[in-house]
Amino acid sequence: MPKTPAAGTDSDTSHSIQHGKVNITANDASNRTSPSYVAFTETKRSIGDATQNQVAMNPQNTKHLIDRKSDDPAVLAKMKHRPLDVLDVKSKPEIEESCRDQKKTFLSNKDLFIKTEIDLDKPAINDVVTDSPRQSIKNGGTIAGLKFNLIVAVSKNLGIGLKGGLPWKLKSELKYFSQTTRRVLDSTKRNVVIMGRKTYFGIPLSNRPLRDRLNIVLSTTLTKHDLSDEVLLQPNLERAMKFLENDNELKSSIETIWIIGGAGVFRDAMASERCHRLYITQIQSSFECDVFLPAIPDNFQEVKTDPEIPQGIQVENDISFVYKILEKR
Repeated sequence: MPKTPAAGTDSDTSHSIQHGKVNITANDASNRTSPSYVAFTETKRSIGDATQNQVAMNPQNTKHLIDRKSDDPAVLAKMKHRPLDVLDVKSKPEIEESCRDQKKTFLSNKDLFIKTEIDLDKPAINDVVTDSPRQSIKNGGTIAGLKFNLIVAVSKNLGIGLKGGLPWKLKSELKYFSQTTRRVLDSTKRNVVIMGRKTYFGIPLSNRPLRDRLNIVLSTTLTKHDLSDEVLLQPNLERAMKFLENDNELKSSIETIWIIGGAGVFRDAMASERCHRLYITQIQSSFECDVFLPAIPDNFQEVKTDPEIPQGIQVENDISFVYKILEKR
């Protein structure tokens, strides 16, 4: 038996897209469906048919517990035939195993998949996530379409703007915005910033368009002659995303797409399935504002911040603020 604890998830849909369309391809056993079994031996990992066939030989380290309630008849039936300790944790089944004189518990598939996504870069998680699910997590936009992030500074009273500008003077926050929306891992690529008409013209003329980023302005009243030659004009957010998707050369040169305002664009962005994360600067004071951030949907939850983002409470000009990241679930 393996000397390390094992847990697994499967992501069959990562094999269902071929050449830009759904295509349920056959697996190694020439079947078009794969049993949701994951097993670990001393030397390798196996999934699907091969794993199902070795249940009797390796029962302790073969997993087939889907995300159901602990009192679900299917779960209770499986517990009778499995040498696994299954705990009732908040009405959800968790597997308990012993390893090196220590007891470990593992979440059932759906919750483990979410935890895997959150902690993807932790070694303990990397050890048990197969390549296909990892890539389907990291590159989800490739299958579902391009994704984007939203970035905004918001006051305690949910204000984001006043008379076409910002209600506060925070140079460090502006620097954070600039660095975050420009940062790329691949130096041959650049990021995109998408904004509404008022947001674009609210940027000081000397900084317009925003440098080192592809600027896209959303408007149905402007014409191309109203903008700089290097600025793209699109009527709405979804049309802008489709434009980027359909231009393969342009798409291949883009790393991250950022939504930067204003309120109407933020509302559409947060409601879109394309929205991945919200990078929010929470300003812990109220300000006079005439533009406000729409309500953040309940399906966004705070996640662990990335190492590039300043930690803890920041203070400038007697104004306290903190950087947060929310991710769509």
